[in-house]
Amino acid sequence: MVASSSANAALVVTYAENSNAYNSSLTNTKVLTFDNLPARSKVTNYTWTSGSATVATINQFYVQASDQYGGAGASGSNYPVQSQSVGGSGATPTTTISFTASQGYYGLWWSAGDSANVLTFYSGNTLVAQFTTSSLLTKLASSPDYYGNPRTNQNMIEAYAFINFFGVAGTTWDSVVMTNQGSSGFESDNWTTRVGAYGTEPGELPNNLPGVTVAQVTGTTVTLVPTPTVVPEPTSTLYLFSTLGLLAFRRRSSGKTNA
Repeated sequence: MVASSSANAALVVTYAENSNAYNSSLTNTKVLTFDNLPARSKVTNYTWTSGSATVATINQFYVQASDQYGGAGASGSNYPVQSQSVGGSGATPTTTISFTASQGYYGLWWSAGDSANVLTFYSGNTLVAQFTTSSLLTKLASSPDYYGNPRTNQNMIEAYAFINFFGVAGTTWDSVVMTNQGSSGFESDNWTTRVGAYGTEPGELPNNLPGVTVAQVTGTTVTLVPTPTVVPEPTSTLYLFSTLGLLAFRRRSSGKTNA
């Protein structure tokens, strides 16, 4: 299933159709994996690099060791968490990613998902879009394949999915703020970004965004996109009877009355 972008939306949110996806399907992206950072530590003023280029600077985040709540990949990995309690004195409820250039796409593997996780996108000091994951949970409620850690088969009551945030109609941002509003944690991994909006790379159709659509967002206004209802095709028997009935009706309608 693919999402169609809207000219009225600043940002479109989708989740990967593959419930076991840990990574974005987009090309020409920059990915931060956290694999080489020390577990159970608070990291401040981190520079996200790709080769010799700086992608972004990140003010703070707490790194957790792979467990049932996070750590992407078949073998697991370290992952960041925004929380008021996880990490003790090193806990970081808010993380700000400041990019060196305006971006048109952001994605992440969202793990142990709950409704208190918030992502806010800014261009300079201007709010572009704010998305709370409660909307995503509403969408995933009927999709049991997305519940439980796909690596450990634990924590079956929380959601795990790769989420995509697409800038549409020329929308870009230069910072993303990730926040956990409650006493739980905002667990994620494989932060992924790209300067170019979807449709700027070969083979990409700008009006057919990959993934299952969750919402369209402009500022703080979130419009949920309903899942299309699939009408099952009639069985061959029903189709046969309906066809015979239609033919009989046509024959009766075409008969002439003699005077």
